[in-house]
Order: sequence, then C-alpha cells, then structure tokens
Amino acid sequence: MIEMRQRSFGESVKDAADWAARLIGNRTLIDAAVDQIRDEAKRLQLLKVPAGVSDLEYRALQDEARRAHWYTGPSEMDRNWPALRSQMLSGSFTAGAVDSIDAASTKVVGQLADPGIRALSKKGLVVGHVQSGKTANYAAVLAKAADSGYRLFIVLAGVHNALRSQTQARLDRDVIGDRTSQWYRLTDVDHDFGVVSDGAGLLSARELRNLIVIKKNAARLKRLRDWLKDIPEGVRERCPAVIIDDEADQASPNTKAARDELSAINDLTREIFDLLKSGVYVGYTATPFANVFIDPTVADDLFPENFIIDLPRPDGYFGAEEVFGRGSVGEDGDDLGGHDMVRRIPETDAASCRPPSKKEDREAFHPDVPSSLRSAVLWFVLSIAIRRSRGQSNRHSSMLVHTSQYVAPHFSMAAKLEELLHELRLTDPGQLQTELAEIWDSESLRVPSSDFGIEHAGFGELVGHIDSVLEGIRVVVDNGQSMDRLDYTTGETQSVIAVGGSTLSRGLTLEGLVVSYFLRTSRTYDTLLQMGRWFGFRGGYQDLPRIWVTDEMREQFRFLATIEEELRQDIRRFEIEGVTPRQLGMRIRQHPLLAVTAASKMHNVGKVAVSYGGVRLQTFRFDLDNQDRLLANVDAGRDLISAIAGDGATPDTVEGSGRWVYRDVPIDRIFTFLQSYEADPSQAPLRRELVLEYLSGRTDDRAALWNVAIIGSSKAEHNYAGGIYRPGTSSLGLPHEVTNVVRSRLTSGTGVANIKALMSTRDRVVDLGLEPSELKDKDDSDLQALRRTNMDGRGLLLLYPIAKDSVPLRSSTNREALGSTHDVLGVGIVFPEAAGPAEQMVEEHVYVGLPPDLFEQVEEADDEELERLRTDNEASSNVDASVRLGELGK
Repeated sequence: MIEMRQRSFGESVKDAADWAARLIGNRTLIDAAVDQIRDEAKRLQLLKVPAGVSDLEYRALQDEARRAHWYTGPSEMDRNWPALRSQMLSGSFTAGAVDSIDAASTKVVGQLADPGIRALSKKGLVVGHVQSGKTANYAAVLAKAADSGYRLFIVLAGVHNALRSQTQARLDRDVIGDRTSQWYRLTDVDHDFGVVSDGAGLLSARELRNLIVIKKNAARLKRLRDWLKDIPEGVRERCPAVIIDDEADQASPNTKAARDELSAINDLTREIFDLLKSGVYVGYTATPFANVFIDPTVADDLFPENFIIDLPRPDGYFGAEEVFGRGSVGEDGDDLGGHDMVRRIPETDAASCRPPSKKEDREAFHPDVPSSLRSAVLWFVLSIAIRRSRGQSNRHSSMLVHTSQYVAPHFSMAAKLEELLHELRLTDPGQLQTELAEIWDSESLRVPSSDFGIEHAGFGELVGHIDSVLEGIRVVVDNGQSMDRLDYTTGETQSVIAVGGSTLSRGLTLEGLVVSYFLRTSRTYDTLLQMGRWFGFRGGYQDLPRIWVTDEMREQFRFLATIEEELRQDIRRFEIEGVTPRQLGMRIRQHPLLAVTAASKMHNVGKVAVSYGGVRLQTFRFDLDNQDRLLANVDAGRDLISAIAGDGATPDTVEGSGRWVYRDVPIDRIFTFLQSYEADPSQAPLRRELVLEYLSGRTDDRAALWNVAIIGSSKAEHNYAGGIYRPGTSSLGLPHEVTNVVRSRLTSGTGVANIKALMSTRDRVVDLGLEPSELKDKDDSDLQALRRTNMDGRGLLLLYPIAKDSVPLRSSTNREALGSTHDVLGVGIVFPEAAGPAEQMVEEHVYVGLPPDLFEQVEEADDEELERLRTDNEASSNVDASVRLGELGK
C-alpha cells in the first residue's frame, strides 16, 4: 500500500527543480528560475497578509505589484478585443484610428491592477478630449480587460438617463456584440440597475463577464452597493472588477468641505469600490480639474493616486486648440492661431436672445432672432447643401442653439427659429440664392476646403439642394420637459436645429454638428469646456463647422486651450519621470474671471504666488477686430508722454536711432498708463489686474522711479520682395514724429494678429546707452546682469508704434501683412529687480499635493534624485508656496 499525503508548494518546487537539473545538467540556471518562482509566490501570498509579515513589508509588496507591468498587449487567445477591432474596421473607423485606439487602450490596461492578484486595487484617471471618442477607448479597455481575466465591469454613465441609455447601447453593440453566452448584462437600454438575484453565482463563474451600466444616482448606487454586500467577501475578492467612471469630474468628487462629511455619489462610489476588493477604479474625463483637486491624503477617496494617462489627440480631431488657438506653453515658444471658424455675437444680439435671470421676467420673455443668429441658420442651410453635393446625403447634420440653461426660453426660441425657417421657405428663390452665394463665397475663402484635402465647390454645385434642405430641417427642443427629444436612431437621416441647455452641455453627442450658436456662460473651466459640443471629428466636412460666440467667450476658450495643454504636459512629464500623482500633485493656472472648478470641489487646493521681479514681458497679440481698444491704447501712450513732459522731463536720444528715453519717471505715471493700456486678454501674464496688484505692492526705492523708452525705426524705407515699403510715422507727443517699427503677423486668418515677438533682446538695456560692440555675444541673462549692475534693477517701460500695414520684410511662407485699420501701440515691460525676501507676490496657480516648485526639481533631477522625490515627497498636506514667475517659465 502506498502512503499518500498532500505535498507543500515548497516540496513540489524542490522536486521539480531536482528533476529539471538532472534533465538539462545546469543546476545554477534551475536554481535561478526557482528563486524567481518562489519570489512570485511570496509576492502573491503576501498580498493576503500572512502571519509574520509586517505592515511595512506588505505595503512595499503592494506598491511593487501596482507598478509591475503585467499586460503587454492582446494575445492570440483573446476573444473580445479581436471582435471589437473587426467591428470598428468594418464601421466608420479608419485603420489608423483603430491602431491608435489599440495602442492607447493597451497603455491603460497596462496600468490596471493585475487581475491575477487578489486584494490588489488601484485608482487612476484617463484624460481624453471633449467629444473625442473616449467611449471607444474605454470600450477597448473593457474588451481587453475581459480577455485578461477581469470579470465584473461597472460603468458609471453620467447623471442623465439619456446618456446612460446611449452608453449602454454602445457597449452592448461594441463590447458584447454577438458573444451573449460569454456576457451577462445586469442592465439594459431601458432599465437601470434594479433587483438581481444570485450575485454570488454570477461573480463565481470564471468564464462569465458581467456588465453593469448605471446612472450616477444615489438610489441606483445604493441598490448596487447593497447587492454587493449580500455577496460573500471571498467571492467578491476572487472576482477582479473594473469601475469606469465616465465624466468622472461630474458628481463623483466630494463636494463637502468637512473631512467627516461626504456627498452622496462620492460616498456610495467609495463604498462600492471598497466592497470589490480586487480591481481598479478608472475615471474618464476631458476636464480633470475637480479630480486632481481631490485630497490625496484621504486614502479611500477617489484621487487618481496610481496613474494619470493623457490620451493622444486623435487624427482629425477638432478641439479648443484647433478652433480657438492657444498661447505658448513650456518650451514650444509659439502661439497657435486656430482655424478661422469663430464668428462674433455682438453684445446687442446677445442681449436680444438671452433671457433675464428673474423667473417672473423670464416667463414673459420673447427672444428675437438677431442678424448673427440668422447668419448662423443660413450657414447651416449651406453646410447641409454642400455635404449633400459631396455625397453625404445619408449623414446627419445638426445645429446647436444654446442661449440659456433655463428651460422655458428654449421653447420660445424654438418657435422663433420655426418662424425664420418658414420665412426662408417663402422667400423669393433668386433673392435667397443671391444672399446665400455671397455668404458661401466669403466663408469658403476664410476656411478653404483645400486646407483639409477637400476639393473646392462653387455655389452652383450646391444651389440645387437648397429647397430640399430647407424643407427637411426641423427644430427640436432637448431639455427635461420636452417630449420630442433628439433621437438619431430612427433610421432616417436628420437635419436638426437643437435648442437646449444642460442635456446638450455634457456627454450627449450631437451627430454631424456643423453650426453652434452659443451664449450660455459659465464661470468654471470644466463646465465651459464641456459645453463645447462643437469639438470632435468632422470627417469629410472639416472646413464647414462654424461657432458663433461672444468676444469674452472666445478669449476664455483660447485661455482654456492653453491651460489644457499645460496640464497635459505635466501629465506626460509624470509618465516620463515615473512619478505618480500622489507623489507630486498637480498645478493649474488661474484666470481673472473664471474659477478652475466649482468652489465645493476646491477645498483641498493651495495657491501659488508669483513675482514679476526682473521679468521681461511684451505684447505680441493684437485683436484687429477691436480697433477701439487699439486706438485707446495709442491714446494712453500719448497721455503718458504728455504727463512726463508736463513734469519737466526731456528725452535723451541718439541722432538717427529712432529711439527716445525718459529717465526717472515716477511709478505713479507708469501705474496710470497701465490702468489705461489693455493688452490682449489671451496674454495671461500681462493681465492688467495682476500687474497693477504687483506694482501697488512695490514700495521699495528700486521700484519708485522708472525709465520710459519709445522705440521707433531708424529707417523710413525698407526694401522687401514687393519693392519699397514705407511704414509711416506716429505722433506720440515727442518733439518729432516717430517712424513706426515693422512687425508683420503670423499667417492665421483670424482677427487676432500674432507678431510672435515685439522686443529684441537688446531692448532690455536700451536705457543704458551702450554701444553695439558692448552688447556683442551677450544673451538675456548677461543683459539682465548689466541692468542690475548699472541701473540697480530699475524698471523700464517701452512703447513701440507699429505700422498698421507692416509687411514681411524677408521672404516667408508663414507671415503676412499686419492688416490693421490704424497703427498699433505695442508695449514691453522690464520689471524692477525683486525686492528681496519680502518681494511682492500675486496669485497665479492653484495646486493640490506638493508646492509646484517641485515640478522644477523633477525636471532637473538625476535618477538618484528622482528616487528620493518618489520616496520622500508623498503628497501629504497643502502649504502656500512662493515661486518666481520666471521659474514657472511664464
């Protein structure tokens, strides 16, 4: 009789090693392999906290497991991702787009917790782009995670029923498809999470994948929590789960200020994630401001402590940067102009269709259809016609009219639009065609189709579609009270003008959105960006989108495009340096009129103060559509010189140099000038209120007196490719006329001209009276030192009269004439050197985690220093930080 007993893991490994060593004759190699097997087994066992293991060891092994690269990409045995990939390729996705989704989703899955390790959890954030197809990314993530061993998938799909149903339908089609025997749906298009029996059985079935698409609603989430509680902990622990929080910045962050108080959705989401034991919480959003401001020191909150991933900008995507342009960021040095797709809503037009805030006044309000809205509707008619002439008759076309968040005015605005369409249908065809032809000729020049590889069409090619287009357009109100909602699933091609509010502001996709007329304002970054439904893909009609907004909103979107790129650069830097969000925290620049996110989501932020001491700034963007502002700036310059002359000062000048310098000008004169001079709002460091706040706090002797220089040209004529150019002169109140300097603009087609640079490097020391030979080979830091030595760091204000029709003096493919109606006054400022430790500071950034001066440490650190930062600088508490503006690279 043979005695049998259960053998230990160690005994089994030893016997296998002895056998393998005899087989291949290399004991050293086998011992090394055995050591690796034992280390892995120890790691897996330690995650269950066996007796004798300290908390420190346990945490270290958990951190190691979280950092481990367990997923390298799809395998031949996968079922879900290959099916989804095939479906994408057979649908509207190009092969390049599918490859991009494949690579990006593999990157995300690689950051998930290893599903083979029990009790291992991670929290992260994926930052997409507004209307960029992030659902396609997380559908691919779900498919790959399902292939890799994850078994429970919970998608928190926004706060509206329409968005939840839309998401459910998309995942049913894309992720589950015809593999219904492998998947069990606990929700469907018509039914949110309700009563589900045998939860333990569902989560125990190793080959079954379970999908829940649930609205962020307290009652629904309580049902899910209670259902999970009824399942034994051991079953939950053995079932790796993925929570996808779509629009993670909405409702999920805690909005209660006190640490012991939690908002309902945040509390329930935390509870659900805690009950799951094994798996990952991944937030998806295009506006992550509220998420990165979650307190990183609260262990069970939803701060993305383990990873943040920036999804690449997809090919063909139109975002804020492409539409509105952005300022320079980091070391790229250049402003981006954006396409000329933005049209202006004058304030008088805005007032005529924006309802009052008082309810009693609002109910009696009847909006007008101002000329700008009529132009928008006519362009919508043209855009549908041109799409049909391009063979896109079976594609939806939409126009968004968003004038208010209030519900009642939507219906009255829709009625006005119906009246306009009726009027257009009755208009004499010849008269209407003449008007439309003029619009088409103008618009097709401003945004040439050839820029996108699309053949230009004349008006004659689309005129035959006008009547049928007008007949087919319908107006739909989409809000909480409307019965006739947007529905693109009827099987019919739709041309629709959608009038609405919050339901159109986030998540819900308007198919074929071509025209937007947008008046609703917001005072937070995230809400404003999410309201930009015009972002997204416009395949085959990239030249047609137009957006009507106010001047203020145009400037705000441009500012936000700059903020967005700054944040993404920081995220990419985290990835390159191997630093987690918990170790370093995040920083975000502030706007003078906008909050980063709702105040209830910013309880945990600190503020960064910046100094202008010694900094050189210059105006290089000029809004040529606002000639009143440009003329007022010239007047401010004349008033300054007149006031200085009235003080008895006379300027120094070098004969023929075109330059004049006034010395010892009291700071009060500078302050008064800067109160009147208005730089373009997109140049954030030159924001008037910040500069004035800084100067008002400088009471030291170094800031008391300034020098003022007027920089003209020494040449009255210039040779250029077009012949002889004469820039003309300006009268600024000096003893003589000043010859204008020449500053052509970068080619952009927009009303805001970017000249890229106003000052030359040597202008920083124009008041030192140095010869050109003394400045040879000197860089900016050398000149700053010269100024400090010879002028005791005194401030310098420079005025540049710029010729209104400045031409490119050298052959250039990316520059054009300035094209202003009037001459322009540019300004350069060299601020007085810092006053020392008590230097005046002004707030510029907000941050969570560690003070942003650590960003600079990470950039400069070697490997040893980076390791110290990782281990020593766990984000623990917020303290005010003071850093130099120059150190922030702004």
